[in-house]
This record gives sequence, C-alpha cells and structure tokens, in this order.
Amino acid sequence: MSDPAGPTAPVSSRSGLRRAVPGLLLAVVVAAVATALDRWVGPVTGSPGPAVLALVLGIALTAVRPPGPGTGPGLAWASGRLLQAGIVLLGLTVPVGSLLEVGPRALPVVVAAVLTAFAVGALLGRALGVGQDLRTLISAGTGICGASAIAATAGVLRARPADVSYALSAVVLMNLVAILTLPVAARGLGLSDEGFGAWVGSSVNDTSAVVALAGGWGGSALAVAVVVKLTRVLALVPVTLVLARLRQGAGAGRRLVPPFLLLFVLAVVVAATGVVPDAVAPAVGLAVDVLITCALAAVGCSTRLREVARAGWAPVVLAAAVWVCVAAASLAVLVLVGLT
Repeated sequence: MSDPAGPTAPVSSRSGLRRAVPGLLLAVVVAAVATALDRWVGPVTGSPGPAVLALVLGIALTAVRPPGPGTGPGLAWASGRLLQAGIVLLGLTVPVGSLLEVGPRALPVVVAAVLTAFAVGALLGRALGVGQDLRTLISAGTGICGASAIAATAGVLRARPADVSYALSAVVLMNLVAILTLPVAARGLGLSDEGFGAWVGSSVNDTSAVVALAGGWGGSALAVAVVVKLTRVLALVPVTLVLARLRQGAGAGRRLVPPFLLLFVLAVVVAATGVVPDAVAPAVGLAVDVLITCALAAVGCSTRLREVARAGWAPVVLAAAVWVCVAAASLAVLVLVGLT
C-alpha cells in the first residue's frame, strides 16, 4: 500500500492557498481604500498614514460586519508573512553610510530612548495591570520606531491582534501629541537646529512626521532627525533578539531567532555594500509601505473591539507615561552630549 502523504501533499498546499485567497483579497481591498483615503484627505487633515488608516478601517469594518470564517487563513497569512516581508525590505532602505557618519553622536540618545521605554513600560505596565505582550509592544513602538517596531515585535511574541491594534492606536495617539508639543517646547528651551532634529528623531515615531517637523524647523534639523530616526530602526535587531531569547526560554519549541529578523539584518548588510541602485530605493520604499499597509489591514480585520475594550484605559495611560519619559530622557542625554 502506497504512502498517502506523498500524492496528497501538493493538493493540500494548493488547498491551503485557495483558503487564504478570500482573506488576502479583503486585506488588499481595505489597504487600497485606506491608501486612496490617505491621498485624498491626508494633505488637508494631516492623515496618520495609510497603514494606520488601514488598521482603523479594518477594525471599523469588523465592528459593523465581521468577516466570514473563510477569511481567517488569509488574514492570518497577511498579518504575519506580509508584515515580516515588509520588515525585511525595510532593511534595504537604511542608509548605513549616513548612520556611520552621524550615528556615533546619536547613539547615546537612541540607547537612552530604548532603555527608558522598556524600563518604564515593564515597571509601570505591571503596576497598571497591562498584559506582558501589550506593554512590550507599547514600549517597542514608543522607544524604537512606531508601527514597524510593533510589527517586528509582534512577530517575535506572536501577539494577539487585539494587543497589536491597541498598541498601534496608543502609540499613534502619543505620536500626535509629540507633533503638537515638541516644536513649542523646543522653542521654549532654545534648542539649536541639531538639538531639535535629534529630539524629534528620538521622540517622534512616524517617519513622515519626523521629516515634516524637522524640515519645517529648518537648518540642519532634518538631516540630524532622519539619522537619529534610522538609528532607532536598527535598534530592532538587538531588541528583537533579546525578546526572542526570553520568549524561547519561556516556552519550549520557539525559534531562538525568527527567520525574518535574520533576513532584515542581511538586507541592512546588502544596503551597506551599495549594490542596490539609488534608482531602486523609491520602489523598495513603496513596497514596504504596501506590505505593511496590507498587513495592518489584516490585523484590523482580525481585531474584535470587545477584546480591545477589555484592556480599558490602562494601556493609553502607559503609552503616555512611556512617551513622556522617553522624550525627557532623550532631552537629558542631548544636554549631556552637547547637542542642544
């Protein structure tokens, strides 16, 4: 009697792909609507970006009419694999040469931001009763680089969609607070162009917001802000490695290093060699945006508001406290290193 596993394996793979199609199509449609909405109203209202809009639209759609059970496999694939693919391609966009030139001066600020975020997130989050995964996601999003950090950390933790959605929402809210308050505070403190750029790069998570704030300030603020922001992106590597090691120790059978993280590091190395033509950079950046937008659309469509509501206001309070402490710690280090 022949082994049935052999001939049936390809059929099973094709069947799995077919089951994923409805969920993938739903994520793509929601992402497309969010992108169109961002281009339509973004310049007027200051949209938080297509990825965040896709998350919100997905949550709203699910609240009005939950997707059918047939969309589950595709949504899970999109919120996992597409998210990881976006993080890998993000590595190709890191200008390693600029980081090596200015990075050493920015490194203490970045280290202070990351350590403060995780220390405050762990201690205060536990005191507020916020779950471990959720407080870790909030700390990563605030201390490293917003949605990208939450996406990468969620891949390591295998976090619930509800936790990912709440963390993204809380971090985006604090990002808006930063946009409104940092320029006023910087003028009151009399920060230099370099000082303001470094403070924005270490305290504002969304890249477009960093560019808008620092570019509007003028002088060398923009160049410094972008370098500090991208240095924070590289902090994904050690942070996710540590989280992966801790999670592996807490549960048997977990991979020590997620494959997508290794590919992210490889992509950064490839970018450092200069083999990727400058003309390709816009296309890579667009691919990153598309993949992460589709993935967050899938996260939104997988989120149930009741699960988010159970967390209450504690995570928002935590996100606010973490951001305030990160901004204060970054400013203190800027004073110490003479970048103000």
